[in-house]
Amino acid sequence: MRQHKNFGLLIVLVTVVTATNLLAQQPGTRLWEFETPSTLDGCVAIAPHGTIFLGTGMPNAMFGEGGEFLSYNNLLYALNPDGSKQWEVRAATPLGSSPAIGPDGTIYIAGHKLFAFAPDGSAKWEFPIEGRVTATPAFGPDGTIYFGAWDKKFHAVNPDGTAKWVFDGVVQDIPPIYITEIRYPAAVARDGTIYFSATDAMFPVSRFYALNPDGTKKWDLATNRGPS
Repeated sequence: MRQHKNFGLLIVLVTVVTATNLLAQQPGTRLWEFETPSTLDGCVAIAPHGTIFLGTGMPNAMFGEGGEFLSYNNLLYALNPDGSKQWEVRAATPLGSSPAIGPDGTIYIAGHKLFAFAPDGSAKWEFPIEGRVTATPAFGPDGTIYFGAWDKKFHAVNPDGTAKWVFDGVVQDIPPIYITEIRYPAAVARDGTIYFSATDAMFPVSRFYALNPDGTKKWDLATNRGPS
């Protein structure tokens, strides 16, 4: 069996010295590190009690003698503040987004599905998605989970894992041989308005959208032009 490994390394440094730890290590000192079996393709999320969540987004590719692909390392980790591991779980599909922590402490992370995990690592539910997701989930005031996918659809999911609505009105500003995708996280305003952008993977073409909490479009804005 041939194996190609991509390792990830989370390094935690001292970044602030306060009046209570003036005798502690200086800023920039390495506190600890945590190695993962494949690359870390996003940001960490930190719960109020200090637990650190991170996902391995790229595969640790393992190939058989005939070149067939055998497995992924699609892992979500929970670490203690001292760098020790609380738990790890393996997702059913490749992961693409960074983890996000919901108002009730549920951990959400996405790839070709949106996964919801309880704080102890037990699976709560999975939500199927047609396109790949790299956008970290965002949350509305009522706990609704918002995210876009590479298939140009923007999703709203209830906290129980049921679909709330899907916005599929993303405009293709360039010839159809190119692909417009929703790659980046959304932002939710205090009034519930959802903002996100759709971007072409090859050309500097973007369009910015504002949606109402019910999924209807408020407005959109083309921010630059594509190839003529």
